[in-house]
Amino acid sequence: MAIEKSFQTHGIGTKIIKELIRYSKTKNVSKIELSARETAIAFYKKFNFLTLGNKYPSKKTGIIHQQMVLKIE
Repeated sequence: MAIEKSFQTHGIGTKIIKELIRYSKTKNVSKIELSARETAIAFYKKFNFLTLGNKYPSKKTGIIHQQMVLKIE
C-alpha cells in the first residue's frame, strides 16, 4: 500500500489497514504478510505487525524494504 505524500497523516492508511484486518477476520484469514518500505515499518508496528528476516532492497526500485506479518486471531 502506498499513500500519496500530500495525503499522508490524514488517516487514510490507518483506515485501509483496519479494514483489511477486519475483512480478513471475516474470511478466517490466519495471517497478513507484506513487504513494507523501511520508512513505513513503524506504521505497521502500530497494528502489531512483526518484522521477518532482514531488510533488503527492492529489486524494482532499490528502496529498502522489510518483510512483515500479522497473525490474525
